[in-house]
Amino acid sequence: MFNIHSFRRGQIFSFTLTELILLILFILLLLLWFVTDRKDQELAKKDQELAKWSEVTGANAPQEFKDLYPNFPDKTTEPDLRDQLIVANKIIEEFKDKTGKDDPSEIPKSVKEMIADAEEGLGRNPPCWPKGWPAKDLNYEKSDRIFNVLFMGADKLAVIAGYKNVYKDQYELLPIDKSILSTNDNFESNALNIVSSSQFIKSFLPLLEDSKNALDIEHSNLTLQRDCRHEVRIFIENEDISRKEYIGLKEETVENIFTTFRFRDDSYSDYLMKYKQ
Repeated sequence: MFNIHSFRRGQIFSFTLTELILLILFILLLLLWFVTDRKDQELAKKDQELAKWSEVTGANAPQEFKDLYPNFPDKTTEPDLRDQLIVANKIIEEFKDKTGKDDPSEIPKSVKEMIADAEEGLGRNPPCWPKGWPAKDLNYEKSDRIFNVLFMGADKLAVIAGYKNVYKDQYELLPIDKSILSTNDNFESNALNIVSSSQFIKSFLPLLEDSKNALDIEHSNLTLQRDCRHEVRIFIENEDISRKEYIGLKEETVENIFTTFRFRDDSYSDYLMKYKQ
């Protein structure tokens, strides 16, 4: 005998099961749409970040930029957006190398500071005259130097050209105010051309501007190939210079234009005897 109550219960159950399946399918489709949309948003964000990277750095990829500017920025450049982005990416790369973690958000502030302090070269531009030029196997962590800067007293400096002969033609391409320079003959005859900090910065500012240009990686003028800095040797020729005066000359004057290497144990006379002969 036909049981209408059983039929109705089965019909209700059937409708409920169908609706449940449809509901599950709808939820799955919704989740699929959400995941796909999120992935599209992430890809779009990455494209925007890459475009921003290219716009800010002038390179198409982080590795390309790292090859061109392994140690950017330095004291000669204001800490603008470009600098912050480069430093951030430099720290992230160092963090990845040391920890194996890829998420920049995992980098604690203390680690960022530690990496920034510990990594030799961080905060420096690559050298305009990399060690080993004109050979193809160049060392961008070391520099061939252009000048010898003598600290003669409080706010007193003397500058003597000190480059290798191989750079003679490169040197002539640079916008250098040679009127402020001294020679080794001037040094030996005690007739150095003494300049102040303000004169030093004003005279070498055009060279700094050329160093920042980065016109063309294949340019015949090495200084115009990349955002770089020339390096100079520092000699303290007056032992009465106080630490405060030394810091003023080194950090607030010379390092406004150049990176530096200090000869700690040698006077300039010792240097000439040891190295120039």
